[in-house]
Amino acid sequence: MKFLTKPVFVLMLLVLYGGYAHAAENTEILYYGAESMGVLCGYSEVCITHIKKDGRKLIVLEEKGEVKLTTLGAPFHTQFKYCFHIDKETGQYVYHESNFIQQENNISILIEIKENKAHVTWKPQEKRDTVTLPPDIILANLQVFPHLIKDFVKNSETEKTYNVLDLQDAKIHEIVYSNPRAKSLELMGRKYEAIVLDELNRTTGQKGRYWINPKNGYRLKTEFPNRTIYLADKSVRNRIKAVNMNDKLVARVNVIIPDVKSISYMRVKAQLEPRGLWVTPDSLNVPGQIFKGTVQNNLIDGTFEIRHIKYDGKHAPAFPPVFSAESSLKNYLNPEDLIESDDPVLVNKAREITKNADDSWEALKLLSKWVAEEIIYDIPGGMTARKTYDLKMGKCDAYSLLLAAFCRAVGIPARVVWGCMYIPHYGGGFVQHAWNEVNMGEAGWIPIDTTAEEVDFIDSSHIRIGELSFKSAAFNPKKMEILDYLPHSQPSPASEIPMMPKKYEPFLGNYRSNIGPYKERILKVLYQKPSLAVEIPGRGVLKLNEPDEEGLWYFKATRQASVSFHKDEKGKVNSLSLWIRTRLPKKSEGETDHADVPDKFKPYLGKYPVPMEGIELAVISQDESLAIVDSEGEVVKLVGPDKNGLWIYKPGEYKVSFLFGDNEEVKAMVIHQIYEIPKIKSIPDDYPNSLLNGYNQ
Repeated sequence: MKFLTKPVFVLMLLVLYGGYAHAAENTEILYYGAESMGVLCGYSEVCITHIKKDGRKLIVLEEKGEVKLTTLGAPFHTQFKYCFHIDKETGQYVYHESNFIQQENNISILIEIKENKAHVTWKPQEKRDTVTLPPDIILANLQVFPHLIKDFVKNSETEKTYNVLDLQDAKIHEIVYSNPRAKSLELMGRKYEAIVLDELNRTTGQKGRYWINPKNGYRLKTEFPNRTIYLADKSVRNRIKAVNMNDKLVARVNVIIPDVKSISYMRVKAQLEPRGLWVTPDSLNVPGQIFKGTVQNNLIDGTFEIRHIKYDGKHAPAFPPVFSAESSLKNYLNPEDLIESDDPVLVNKAREITKNADDSWEALKLLSKWVAEEIIYDIPGGMTARKTYDLKMGKCDAYSLLLAAFCRAVGIPARVVWGCMYIPHYGGGFVQHAWNEVNMGEAGWIPIDTTAEEVDFIDSSHIRIGELSFKSAAFNPKKMEILDYLPHSQPSPASEIPMMPKKYEPFLGNYRSNIGPYKERILKVLYQKPSLAVEIPGRGVLKLNEPDEEGLWYFKATRQASVSFHKDEKGKVNSLSLWIRTRLPKKSEGETDHADVPDKFKPYLGKYPVPMEGIELAVISQDESLAIVDSEGEVVKLVGPDKNGLWIYKPGEYKVSFLFGDNEEVKAMVIHQIYEIPKIKSIPDDYPNSLLNGYNQ
């Protein structure tokens, strides 16, 4: 997360050796590599300059680089720049600026130190804050550690705790260094002597190990969970490639539960080492969740028992509510760094959505339904509530930040919590996740999950680690195992199998796909009480709602997919159509001249980002028709629309439709991927098992 966690790799400045650095007399350049799971996925280029300013000797550290990841099938690349002005005499920085770019997101933090205060500015929010610094504060630049050399080399300390101003959150963290030992280290074919220290951040739970040059305090190497950073040469810039983080983000349990929303009870054995807050056994025991086990230095080892009871709205506060007398709720009503609940645009929208609400629970359901339906899942998407609202896309944390801002804007206390939840993908597993809790007065805090379209409840596969307090968080699973859950999906004894309604019989059977992502795979239509279901390779068994007026059977898990069935001339079902819909929000164009475009086409024109692909489609007017320009410049004319508002994009494969806002403006384009899949009488004896199940493909 940021969620599933924001991958901020701090690529370190190391030893100043002329063999790897050259430039002007006062400037040196160094290169560093970052690995994850044995893959070189990032680099940085560091420029070190010595200057004098206002009579003070300063070291200017300027660093730029890139990290390439993929997660859950989507690219998640980060470009970054750092700048430090370090007082050469004290080793403390007096100025710092960080910039991170992830697709359309550009965020930065500026810190200026004056006397005993840190003046902080976050952009693009333009939020400002002032932090009063204690006398023993360490203004660490994350590159060189004179305080560690002083204490562990010169004074032979074995353990020491420091107060350090964090560079992302501008909060004071308590960090412990311990277990010093001398070791040799070989990098780039050269041997270095180093002092090795273990780090434990007692505020966030972050753990690390550092190899530091004892002569000057610079890092030689750093290890964190899932990443290693070390000295490299210039060629590192051209050797990086994206690393697939699925194995680190998904704790596989090899249990497939088709209907996740129906999970009413779960017992899970887990070993986790989260980063993002300091955990205790008491903090893991909350309404709906019981933890039994141990927590040692943020290593969780034990059993979670989860049972969330759906709230019925009884005794919900009036709307608008009055919580001003509740001092414990004050923080959950005020705006925060990423939750801009005082933003006029968000305030007005929240009031508009809830204008007809009878009570606070009704208002909450209206707000959560809007977020669930209007925001598209994308990585990275929006990183603040307002950015998510503008982009209309984001990850689970983006959904949660926006809902929290909406709730606070109309006086409903709300917060963002995080942990993990079960998914049926990858053979079944737990993935890092964020959701909301809203306060309903007498009923207390009620959990809901708009990302999962659980707009007034959460299923009992959610394991809560805590409130989202820091911008970087990770649940770091070591091992997870499902011990029990309800309702069970195992086959029942024949005597207990309920009778299937006869109306479902014609649809049952095997369907063999010849195109698309399910090419040469077998899809099975079966009955799972109380409805039809489709077993899709790699996705598990997904239950269907009853068909609508147009004959579309939507999946219960999502409105973005459905099936329809077709009959031959004898009235027998002979094929199905699998519809997958992807909603692409329209980007704001600003002032654009479309004088030569027919008026009927003007609302459609613009660019539409494709979620989780890092590309855009453009809708243009050409030869008295609409057309789509893809990322490679190919222009495809649209034919239509038909009576249902569907335009043919690529015959037999894609159709598109458009969604309109209140003012008749187009707010999104929907891509309809349609796969026609014929029914087969039987599965060939020699058909590969890997194509039958596909769950581990």
